[in-house]
Amino acid sequence: MNKTGIKQLLCGKLLFLAIAFSLSACRTDKPPAIDICIGDGAGGADCVLKDGTQVWRSPSELKNYWITTQADMANYSAWCYKTTVSNVTHEMNKLEARARGL
Repeated sequence: MNKTGIKQLLCGKLLFLAIAFSLSACRTDKPPAIDICIGDGAGGADCVLKDGTQVWRSPSELKNYWITTQADMANYSAWCYKTTVSNVTHEMNKLEARARGL
């Protein structure tokens, strides 16, 4: 699949999940929607919720959230969805910009 084809697949509300689904050879079902949050460096996080709503979560609202580094998440997602780290990193950057309202 060329870069243009990849970019076309990345349109829509759940861009990262769309490419993961399309490139996965062993799964035929759609992954569940998830909340995606980026820590703001002060204990809170900018989030895009499952329904696409953008919110800021206070530190107390992040109880029981799983938090990891961008690099670890990119490596894990690339492995999980059988894609490249560069594809994952590109999509994670888009999600971060969306969460921050850029």
